[in-house]
Amino acid sequence: MNLKRAMDKFSSATRSDAFARYEKGFAERINAALSQAYARNQPEPELVQIVERVVNNLGNFPLMGNALNFRLSTMSAFIHGNKSQVEFRCYGKRTQVELGDLLFVMTVVLGGERSFEKLTINQFKRDGRSRRGVSWAIRNRAQLYLLSRFPRFRGVRGSIVPAREYALPNYSGCLGSYGLLYRPGEFTFVSGTEVDAILAHRNVLRKQELYSMTQYADTCSFPFRCAACSPFCNHQHAYNTFDFAHRFLRVGIGEPVFTMGGPDNSQAKGLLHDLLSEIRIRARRDGRPELLGIVDRFFRYAYPEAGGPDDFPEIRESDSEGGGIGVIHTVLDLGE
Repeated sequence: MNLKRAMDKFSSATRSDAFARYEKGFAERINAALSQAYARNQPEPELVQIVERVVNNLGNFPLMGNALNFRLSTMSAFIHGNKSQVEFRCYGKRTQVELGDLLFVMTVVLGGERSFEKLTINQFKRDGRSRRGVSWAIRNRAQLYLLSRFPRFRGVRGSIVPAREYALPNYSGCLGSYGLLYRPGEFTFVSGTEVDAILAHRNVLRKQELYSMTQYADTCSFPFRCAACSPFCNHQHAYNTFDFAHRFLRVGIGEPVFTMGGPDNSQAKGLLHDLLSEIRIRARRDGRPELLGIVDRFFRYAYPEAGGPDDFPEIRESDSEGGGIGVIHTVLDLGE
């Protein structure tokens, strides 16, 4: 597969009028979902309903009628059930927390094969009520430990995360992240490593603090630069929903689990495949065609020199009754 050809087609697609319209529609759908949730004044314990509303509002969102021979589409689904719990040791103490609320996955395809793919595991937090301005309470320090450091962890029984040990590099610093919600219907995206750096020993993050994060902007996703990394910035944050849509859809957010002509994070890719395999089993068992559709679409595209779509490993036996996690997967198909 030709890297220059892929980048030329990517540049043409992302600079087109059709892509810009899609980007704005993507952000508008998220804004609408969040504003409806805030209008209902849902309390923090019902945050999962906000996540589900965002996922359902994006739904199946394709780009139609473009003239540049590319296709852009988002599919999303929410898996109901118990929280997807994992266990690990936090400063020597055995700890159990939720993996996250939402998986954001962005895939670029050329000639039926993946060229680039990124993943971030996102946890939503709702803003607090204060006359001093917008802020968020980050009291679950164990989950922040997980999303900023990624110690060795495994899923607990009943979780959608398999009960096997995962040791994931976090080259980009953005494998784990937070979606910080605020009125009337916005969210700020911040990587787990940035949240950890800003908070230090505090439990409250203030909105005005997020505007001092420019030192982390536009860095390479790996500790060394490569030709495949150079077109994509590694954004550790996005200030609002439209900024997030702009950066996410241009492959600027998340951990690179696959990079054509460059380094991969095979361990993070393995976790992503395990989670989606579990979801596929759940979808078949419970008769959930919308879940099956998003998983089948994900596994449709091959990795170069890795065999066809049917060569992806699948977990055949599963005791998972868990869930409570959303998946948002966008594919930019650049054609042949």
